[in-house]
Amino acid sequence: MSSLWGFRGAIPSRGAGGYKGSRGAVAESPGDAAPTELPTVSDAPTPSPTPLPVRLLGPALTLLALAASVWMVRPPAVSLRAPTPVGQAGAFPEAVRRVGDAWYWVERPPKGAARLVRARGGVVAPVAEAEAIGGYDVDGDRLYWSARRDGRWSIVSAGGDGAGAKALWSGAEPPHGLKRLDGALWWLRPVSTGIPFPSLRQALEIVALADGAAVPRVAGRLDEPGDGQVLGRRGADLVVATRRRESPGSTALWRVPSDGGAPVRLFSAPRLSEPLLTASGDLYALSPSEE
Repeated sequence: MSSLWGFRGAIPSRGAGGYKGSRGAVAESPGDAAPTELPTVSDAPTPSPTPLPVRLLGPALTLLALAASVWMVRPPAVSLRAPTPVGQAGAFPEAVRRVGDAWYWVERPPKGAARLVRARGGVVAPVAEAEAIGGYDVDGDRLYWSARRDGRWSIVSAGGDGAGAKALWSGAEPPHGLKRLDGALWWLRPVSTGIPFPSLRQALEIVALADGAAVPRVAGRLDEPGDGQVLGRRGADLVVATRRRESPGSTALWRVPSDGGAPVRLFSAPRLSEPLLTASGDLYALSPSEE
C-alpha cells in the first residue's frame, strides 16, 4: 500500500525531526500545517470480499441483475483519445519532461554514450552526448544540463536544440538535481565530512551559480548522504528533496531558509520517490502505508 502525502498552503516550520509517514490519517488542524494523508493507493492484490449474510443474498442478487440489465440496455458513453506517439527512444527514457511543444528525456544505454534527447514535431534528435548525463532543466528557450567527459563534470547551457553550447562550470564532483531558479543555477554538491562512519561520511552542500559568475556560492548544507534535487522555491525558502539509495532507500523533504538559518526536515519516508512541488506551492510525496 502507498499513501500520498501533501502540504497545502504554508509549509510548516517544525523542528529537525520533521514529519514521518505512519499508519493512519494525519489531519490538519488550525495552526498545525502537518502533511495531510490523501486517499491511499494500493499496489497489493484486492482482498476477497466478505460473504453477504444469507438474508441479504436475494436482494443483492436482484440489485445486481437490475444493474446488469441497465448496463445492457444503456451502456455509459466512454470517449477515449488514442495516444499520440512522441518519438522513438534509443534506450529507456528517463526524466521525461514536456516544455512547450517539445519533449525532453535522458537515455542511458548499457553500452555507449548517454544522451539528452529532444522530440519536437515528430523529430527526435540528441541534444548532447557524454560519458554520463546528470540532471537537466529548461528555462524559456535555454537548456541546462550536467555532463561528464574524461572523468570531469561540467554544467552546460545551450539553446533548446543544443545549439551554441557553452560550459558554465566544471568540477570533479557530480552536480545533483540541477535547477534553474531566480537567475541562477542551483544544485547539490557532495562533500566529505571526515567522519569514518558510512552514514555520516558525506553531506550535501546547496550551491548556486549566478548568471555571469565563475564560482558558485554555498547557500546551505544538509547532513545527508546520497543525492537529491532542488525542487524550487516556496515563498522565500528553498524546498529540497534528498535520497539515501542504500537498500531499502529513503526520501526526505527539506525547507532551507533564505536567511541562512538551519534547514528544517519536513517529511521523510522509507522509500525512494520523486516529490512534486507545484506552481501553486503545494508539496506532494509518496510514503508506504501499513494498512
